[in-house]
Amino acid sequence: MEETDAYIYTGEFKQNLFHGKGKMVFKEVSESYEGEFENGMRHGKGTYIFENGSYYTGLWFLNMRCGYGEYVRMNGTYYKGEWKDNERNGFGEEDTLSDNYTGSFLKNRRNGNGSVVFKRKKGSESYVGSFKDDKMHGRGIFTFEDRRKKYIGEIHENCVKGKGEMRYANGSRYIGEFQAETRHGMGTMMFLDGANYTGNWFLGLRHNSGKFTSSTIIYDGQWQKDVFHGKGKETRIKKNEIYEGDFCNGYRHGQGVLIIKRKDGSESKVEGTWRFNKLKKV
Repeated sequence: MEETDAYIYTGEFKQNLFHGKGKMVFKEVSESYEGEFENGMRHGKGTYIFENGSYYTGLWFLNMRCGYGEYVRMNGTYYKGEWKDNERNGFGEEDTLSDNYTGSFLKNRRNGNGSVVFKRKKGSESYVGSFKDDKMHGRGIFTFEDRRKKYIGEIHENCVKGKGEMRYANGSRYIGEFQAETRHGMGTMMFLDGANYTGNWFLGLRHNSGKFTSSTIIYDGQWQKDVFHGKGKETRIKKNEIYEGDFCNGYRHGQGVLIIKRKDGSESKVEGTWRFNKLKKV
């Protein structure tokens, strides 16, 4: 046994150094280590209990956690995996109050490929993909809380941003660009009823230019806040009519040309000024 003002050591010695199995209790910080020593240092297998009640049990190398080990916090959360130079490095599992992560670590942070399950009040959300500095970053698959909504694509610092595909709970799909989990930029939306839109988006709304196709209407032109607005061409399939001209807030409004095709192959053409879908001046 050896006792100083800083510690009490009980165990094996070699050439007056701690060597072999032993236990060291630190006086000032109320911490202890029990396990293997080599040449006066923690080296091999051992358990270190911290002042706050957390503990580490696993491999040591020259007084530092290195190799496989388990760190358990006072609240029951934990890290189980590889260590290097006293830091989480390599493959491991980390459980916290908010999530459970399994994957790669670098210098104590989630870095590389991994998977995480977020703990929610009504269920859980999950992500499988790339991480950088403890954040989802790169490419991956994010499954939302209701499990029917899923995103596959680029992630930027925990945010859906860049190019990807969103599969919505109602069966619709969007493939294109995102900003803050919102359709933003170029993309294609495929609706459950078979309709689709390809073009520009702004904060989740069709905006600028794009083409919408459904079983009853084809519109190719300008948009504003999710409605026809500006120059465009609208084909009403069942009515066999084509309108090309100005639109305002979803209505034919301004100068335009209407072509009506008849069953006998003939057609009529009307050109004039429109106000809220009605022809005012011919």
